[in-house]
Amino acid sequence: AGPLGHRRWILADDALGATVWQSVGRKPCTTVQLSTQFVSPVRLGELVEVRAEILRATRTVVFVRGVLEVGGRPVVHADGVWKILGA
Repeated sequence: AGPLGHRRWILADDALGATVWQSVGRKPCTTVQLSTQFVSPVRLGELVEVRAEILRATRTVVFVRGVLEVGGRPVVHADGVWKILGA
């Protein structure tokens, strides 16, 4: 995936994590598992946008998935599990 691939992974983690954080009332949470599939390259300077959705939430964990896109073109599919800390 190269250096830009690593940045896409970090962006997916941050964006999905922010979605989870908002959904649990801004309680602290941490990534337990994150899977990514790099489906298309991103060129330096291209704007990457993220769409994420909560699939399921329990008292202690949240399941989320998302897609990173450039101009509507999917570049990364991601899904993961976040733990709500202190829950």
